[in-house]
Amino acid sequence: MEEHKSEKVNLENGETLIIDKQMIYLIYKLNEADIKTLACCCGHGIYPVTCIIDDEGIKRDLFSGIIINRSKGFYVKDKKGRLYLPEVSEEKK
Repeated sequence: MEEHKSEKVNLENGETLIIDKQMIYLIYKLNEADIKTLACCCGHGIYPVTCIIDDEGIKRDLFSGIIINRSKGFYVKDKKGRLYLPEVSEEKK
């Protein structure tokens, strides 16, 4: 299992986000291309990589294309406390 490493990223508007290290470049490039990102997770070797984008008002996972029908709280914890996106993941034990 990949160790969970995240990093604080300071945005130009003064906001600070915590993003999985493996996702920082992708999120930077998506935002540079005016693709609004809302949440992401590298999956840490257990779950699929996910990135929630705002696609003209529709929230969807960039990788699977699955629509996410909520505005926040995208990720939930499994029985071991690991975060995952239930629409694209099977819960791991």
